[in-house]
Amino acid sequence: MRSFLLTFSLVLLAAAVPDAHAARRNVPPGFREADTAKGVHLWRKGKEYVHAVSPAAGATIQLLHGGMIPSDGAGTNFARRDLREWWNKWSKETDSAYTLVNAQFFNTANDAKSPLAFSTKIGGIVYAGYGDESEYPGKKLLLRIGENSADVQPYNDDAGSLYALPEENIIVGLKPDVSKAGNVRRGRTFIGTDDDGTMFIFVSPAATQRYAYRILVAFGAERSKIMMLDGGGSAQFIHEGTLLIPSAKGSTPPYLRPVPLAIGVTAGE
Repeated sequence: MRSFLLTFSLVLLAAAVPDAHAARRNVPPGFREADTAKGVHLWRKGKEYVHAVSPAAGATIQLLHGGMIPSDGAGTNFARRDLREWWNKWSKETDSAYTLVNAQFFNTANDAKSPLAFSTKIGGIVYAGYGDESEYPGKKLLLRIGENSADVQPYNDDAGSLYALPEENIIVGLKPDVSKAGNVRRGRTFIGTDDDGTMFIFVSPAATQRYAYRILVAFGAERSKIMMLDGGGSAQFIHEGTLLIPSAKGSTPPYLRPVPLAIGVTAGE
C-alpha cells in the first residue's frame, strides 16, 4: 500500500508539473499565446512579441548577412536589405522558416552597405567590428549559437577571442543597462537565454530598456544573460511571411530600414 501511495503521489506531481522549465516561466499579464510549432513558441501583447526558441527541441537559429563589400575604414561592409527581401529569399531556400528579426548594431550612414559595430562570427569566419574597442568598452555580451543550445556570455572586446569558441555563429550586443535612450519608449530588440539553452527574443516598436529586460526575466531568461541588439528604426519582426513590426508606424507601404544582418529562426520538423 505504501508503495502504491508513493507511486500515485509521483504521478500526481508529474501531472501537476509536466515541464519544470515551463512551470517556472511566468507569462507576464497581457501576453497571450500567438503561435507555436516544434521548438518555437510565440507570445503577443499588442505590438510586443516574445519568441522562445529551443534548439534542443529541433529549432535552428541562423545568421543572414548581405554580400561583402570592400571598406575604406574599420569593419567589413555588408550589403543592406529590407527584411522582406531577406524573408522572400531565405524562405524559398529554407524549410520551416518561422521568424525573422533584425540583429546587430551598425552604421546607418549608407543605405546600401554598412559595417557592423561589433565583431561577428558567421560560418566560422570572424568579421571585426568598427567599435569593438572604441565603443562601450567592457559593456558588451555575446550570443553563442550552437546546434543544440544558445547562450549569452560576457565579451572581452577582442575579436580574436571568438575564434577560440567552437560555435560557428556568434553575434555581439550590449549589456541591457547601457543607455540607448533607455527611458524612452522606442523600438527595442533584446535577446535572452536560460540555463536550458533556450533563446528568447523580445521585439517591440515602443518600449524602455528596463521594460524589455524585465519581460525577458519574467519569461525565464537568466538576469545575467540578457543583451540588447539594435533598436529604434531597426527593430523589425516577420513571422511566417507576415510583417508584424515595421520600422515606421503607419507608413504606406510599411517602411523597413534595410539591415546588414538578420536572425532567422526555423521550426523543428
